Amino acid sequence: MKNKFFEVYQDSHWLKLLFLLMLFITSSSIALAQEKTKIFVIFSYLPGSWTIEAATGIKKAFKEHNVDIELEEYVYDYIYVQKNHAQTREINKTLNAIKKYGPQLIIVFDDEAADALMPYLKKGPIPVVVTGINKEIENISWAETDKRNFVIVFERYPFEQSLRMLHMMNPQIKYISILTSSNNSSRIIAHQFIKKFQSYHNIYAGIAIEHITISSSWSVWQGRIKKYKGLDRAFWILVPWNINDSAGNEVDIRQIGKFYNEHSLLPSLGIVNINQKLGFLASFYVTSEDLGYQSALMAIKILTQNVHPSMIPFQTINVARFLINKDKSEPPCKAGS
Repeated sequence: MKNKFFEVYQDSHWLKLLFLLMLFITSSSIALAQEKTKIFVIFSYLPGSWTIEAATGIKKAFKEHNVDIELEEYVYDYIYVQKNHAQTREINKTLNAIKKYGPQLIIVFDDEAADALMPYLKKGPIPVVVTGINKEIENISWAETDKRNFVIVFERYPFEQSLRMLHMMNPQIKYISILTSSNNSSRIIAHQFIKKFQSYHNIYAGIAIEHITISSSWSVWQGRIKKYKGLDRAFWILVPWNINDSAGNEVDIRQIGKFYNEHSLLPSLGIVNINQKLGFLASFYVTSEDLGYQSALMAIKILTQNVHPSMIPFQTINVARFLINKDKSEPPCKAGS
């Protein structure tokens, strides 16, 4: 009797242990299945509409592909670096933040952060997707293609489509002038447009390039906007950010828009979605949401299909948006225009 009781007790004891073991394994499996993929996103500028839309695009792509992520957003403050000559300090700060977070993948937005950080990140074990790059591949010092741990999404704007549309909306226009700020991205984009014009012998869709103004001085912008007139002319305003007044303060985009609408008699094209603030005739633009979405698709391929970044070709943004402002299709004609 004693032996039977002991056997029953012993069997019961082992059943309990087996049950606890199965419960532990099940719980561990569930926890593992629910573990989020850690993505570290680095922006070149302080939070604003650009960063918000970028994060939206990234999250959207991962959600559509049923990949649960934890997104850590970080700013490599390019403007602060330039003003305070703090590049080394900011680079070290960023690298330490990456090490502390321990991501499975890094996404870097824009040339400014990429140029500073990729010489270091390209040597590491963490795959990187670099997006919003305006530079040409031959001008990127860190873009070696051998055994690379990164992929690139280039940011490009539709040159030919813009001019064809402008000609269709107003066949009188024969000349166009470029007006843009002088930050790094602005200069790169402006020179790409100039190079495009030159490839067509400086005329396309019956429109020739006339003046090119690359300046971050608000007084220079005011002068160009007021001075440039003519029924056969148009503006191409590339980048209206980082325009500074005489005190060195950045001029609010709404102030630029107010001045532009009060003093410009010309239709203008833009490459940013700010028609509501500047009143362009039309905008051909690339959004950070689209850049974020496309970069996330690359990231998903790397993370879920175990594809090495070196096996993925560099890409150009595959979505460009168009917004027309019909109220500006026939600019007012005044004396002297």
